[in-house]
Amino acid sequence: MPTSIIIHSLPAWDSPYIKSTVELAKNMDQDALFIDYAYTWIDVLKTKHAPNSRILGLRSRTRKEKGHYGNTITILNQPAIIPTNKIKWNWLRFRVHRLNVQKLNRFYRKWKQKLCVDRPVVINAQNPVQGIHTDYEASFSPSKIVYYSYDNIEAMKWLSKQGKEAEARFIKRANQVICTSKGLADKFSSMHQDVKVVHNGVNDTVFCRQETTPKNYIDYLGAVDDRLDLDLVKNLISKFQDYTFRFIGPVKYNKLAKVVNKSENGRMTGAMGQTEAVDLLAEAKACIIPFKSNDFTKFVYPLKINEYLSMGKPVVTTNFADLSSFTEIVSIAQSADEFLEMLSQELDSDNTDKQQQREFFAKQNNWRSRALQFEFLVGDS
Repeated sequence: MPTSIIIHSLPAWDSPYIKSTVELAKNMDQDALFIDYAYTWIDVLKTKHAPNSRILGLRSRTRKEKGHYGNTITILNQPAIIPTNKIKWNWLRFRVHRLNVQKLNRFYRKWKQKLCVDRPVVINAQNPVQGIHTDYEASFSPSKIVYYSYDNIEAMKWLSKQGKEAEARFIKRANQVICTSKGLADKFSSMHQDVKVVHNGVNDTVFCRQETTPKNYIDYLGAVDDRLDLDLVKNLISKFQDYTFRFIGPVKYNKLAKVVNKSENGRMTGAMGQTEAVDLLAEAKACIIPFKSNDFTKFVYPLKINEYLSMGKPVVTTNFADLSSFTEIVSIAQSADEFLEMLSQELDSDNTDKQQQREFFAKQNNWRSRALQFEFLVGDS
């Protein structure tokens, strides 16, 4: 049966973090071809999760994975390309990038017949830098091209140099734009007439409430990066001395990490898998999202908010983005002082009824419902 959806992905299938692109593919009804992240030669040498034997052609470049609801995802690993992010001269970076994409276009055309695709919907997942030069028409004869955005590309430091211009150009080529937040939808509405929102979801079979007696832990789940408000974190650690604050995720903000590690009641766990993270979260009495409000965070619909709720945990967050759909179930602080006050209230007032309400709320936002919504939108021409 021909593949009806092609996902041209920036996120890597094998990276150990939760990616909306991958979760959508796993929860769809339709079979999909997942064109994996284009690993560079530097990635081949340094990235632990890179499937090097497939990238180098030592094993089959394709593998099949079963989705959660019976669909088949064919993952295609492309040959390694020359890295361009560190090239200072625009003219040289552009030429090298063109060489990379020309190489990949030849690769796609070669694989077209083997992959059995027939007038598919092509979904470019936050990958406009490649997308602007990828010859989708010759390679796949798509019925529709969709741009899927889950972050503000201008605020992605490693991609912003090329990404802003590439995104603006690619959107003109796309038939539809789907994004994960109201902030992104507002941004794209002036650039395209068909913009839809599909929020991030939650894997509610993994992030689920457990019959565990919570300990005096307050947890943050996700990348420890400069989205986090350092002053607020300091205040929290200082004011809640009876609790241990655990930051569960890869550390990318060393200044904050030093503050946490020097404190008596702060702990950095580092990156870990979903199962390990869930085991830790089960012990927590509350969960937090202490983000700054800025041009990056205002475009975010955080994965972690539904993950916390799915486990029945009280959630306190700053008002960093449009969180209007959570006002009845989450404490949203307008200031640092209010954040501390709300956290104290949530810790004091939590009970089984509230935990069940949070869990029920999150189930309405699982990845299955998001994937079906996504499929409906891309199929509605």
